[in-house]
Amino acid sequence: MKKNKITYKQIDLYNSLEKKIDKNCMKIKTEYTVCDDSKDGLGDWIFPNITSSFIDDALDRINIEFDQEILKLDTKDYAHIDLDESHLLFLLKFLRYSKKIDKKCDNMSNKEIDLYKKN
Repeated sequence: MKKNKITYKQIDLYNSLEKKIDKNCMKIKTEYTVCDDSKDGLGDWIFPNITSSFIDDALDRINIEFDQEILKLDTKDYAHIDLDESHLLFLLKFLRYSKKIDKKCDNMSNKEIDLYKKN
């Protein structure tokens, strides 16, 4: 596997305190990996690793990851997390964006993958 490209998308639903605590608050990071399955006869494919973080109302940093149609929230053993409407909207936007990227990568043709690897 070869890490190939990283992109970022900022979702502007944070407040100034959240941004001071975590400069990457509500910034979606997508790290694309080119996977070589030529030994199995499957050819190459692109795997997107999609992550982000936000600050909850208790000022705790919550890391999130998209994994096969599921959002994983790393609560670091907190008893609970406090979310307001902006957090829920962010999670929804994160999920929609992640599904779009995941579907795009799943449906890439061999020609598109070859073109992607060259860039």
